[in-house]
Amino acid sequence: MQEPVKSKKFNLRNGQYLELNRMALNGKQSSTSKVLSIAIKLIKKECPTVKMLFSYADKGQNHNGIIYQATNWIYIENIESSGTEYFLNGIWKHDRGRYNWAIDFKTLPKRKKAGKHKYVYPLDKSLIEICNNLKKPFPKNLSDKVESNSPS
Repeated sequence: MQEPVKSKKFNLRNGQYLELNRMALNGKQSSTSKVLSIAIKLIKKECPTVKMLFSYADKGQNHNGIIYQATNWIYIENIESSGTEYFLNGIWKHDRGRYNWAIDFKTLPKRKKAGKHKYVYPLDKSLIEICNNLKKPFPKNLSDKVESNSPS
């Protein structure tokens, strides 16, 4: 029996892709990009069957994936969430742990989760064209956008 395809857009199976999680080093972009570069080199060397890397930036944390933008990843998707977050002890919490909070979560303020920005990094040259066909403009913070309605 053939193994099912796990990433339909790229026709990749288990073992041909990896997801990088929790990429952050205290806001030190040069250090973070260096660590990310080393990780990619190690993956290429130690995991030769991996053809693609995926990573996500959490819109709920106001992350746009600046480190991925700075290190030439390709932005392909703005993913909307169908999940819920609850406001507890001054922070928005994921709904997965709501039954362990020792409080009736139904009484808490709630909101729809913000979703994620999806980035890809092709390691196999045959996937570059597919990635570029899916490529979208990088997301930006509102403060990064220039107002065009200023008086002349």
